[in-house]
Amino acid sequence: MKPNTELSKDVIFDLLSVERRRHVIRIIDEEDEILIGNVAEHIAAIENHVKLQEINSEQRKRVYVSLYQMHLPKLAEYDVIEYDQNRGVIKEEQNLKHLLPYILTPPIE
Repeated sequence: MKPNTELSKDVIFDLLSVERRRHVIRIIDEEDEILIGNVAEHIAAIENHVKLQEINSEQRKRVYVSLYQMHLPKLAEYDVIEYDQNRGVIKEEQNLKHLLPYILTPPIE
């Protein structure tokens, strides 16, 4: 996308239509910079209704792969996040704040 381009409502609703992307947005909103592995662990714990320490490698891997292959590239395409695949680092980008008002559930603890 071009810098400072506003997202259309159709794009916003498409980006927010997947729960894993909503989790990513909440996590990134609370962190300056985070590794994809940490994001995958948090989401795996939420999805499996367990504590972070209780997730297993299969649960983490399932989330990690979908984030890596689908969700993070899509969020990066619309300047919601900056995603450095080589380093595995995710950072907030300019359009993240435009999505927050549409997320009604409370942030991750």
